[in-house]
Amino acid sequence: TRGASMTFIRNLFRFDNLKKKILFSFSIVIYLVVLLGGFTIYSMFKVNEELELVLDEEMEILITSEQLVINLLDRTRLIQGIFLFGDIEYKRSYDAGVEDSLTLEEHALEIIDSPEFLASLEKMTEWGGVAEELLSTYYNGNIPDARSMLDETLEPLGIELIQEFQLHEENAENRIATISDQIQQNLYTLMIAGVVISISVIILGVIISLITARKITKPIGTLMKRMKSIASGHLSHAPLTVNTRDEIGQLVFAAN
Repeated sequence: TRGASMTFIRNLFRFDNLKKKILFSFSIVIYLVVLLGGFTIYSMFKVNEELELVLDEEMEILITSEQLVINLLDRTRLIQGIFLFGDIEYKRSYDAGVEDSLTLEEHALEIIDSPEFLASLEKMTEWGGVAEELLSTYYNGNIPDARSMLDETLEPLGIELIQEFQLHEENAENRIATISDQIQQNLYTLMIAGVVISISVIILGVIISLITARKITKPIGTLMKRMKSIASGHLSHAPLTVNTRDEIGQLVFAAN
């Protein structure tokens, strides 16, 4: 209840000297200010931490998708060059592209958790298996079958993969834009919360200051009136009530 709350607050200010009473009041205000600062810093840290985790994955999807598309196009071009020119340098460049692709895929598996993206990586592995089978068929001298595999299987699968990775890029860009909007909203919400808490701290500080001032000035005012009355010759007043043991309480006791 309100009466019980006020009694509790009054009991908090029962000190045996004014110095402790004033220091206690200011300590509460300082504590509230520190609490506000801590809340603001913690909230901003959590928002930034979650944001960094999400953005890191989205940026990895965006960058890795682009790199895998480039790698896929390069390897397809090199396989076509092998068919056209039969130059061993094309095969060496293709093998280097395979190593680059494996490095990208392993890196993506360590960082990215998106089921859709991981499904595309599995399809990328399937494309690589078809390419290896195609090249094996070509180097075994069965060029017509190898050409058929290139036209009917490898290139259509490659086009499908390129479209998927481009879709992953587009989706990642959209999610990054959405996250940016969420950041602005979170910052706005955090600002509103900071304003509300600041106002609450100010109100509590004012209440504590008023209670402290009243605890100090009220008995002094009462004592001043009594001393003026005594100075005027009125000596029949009942003794003043002493509720504190601080300097003011001792002064009232001495006056009595």
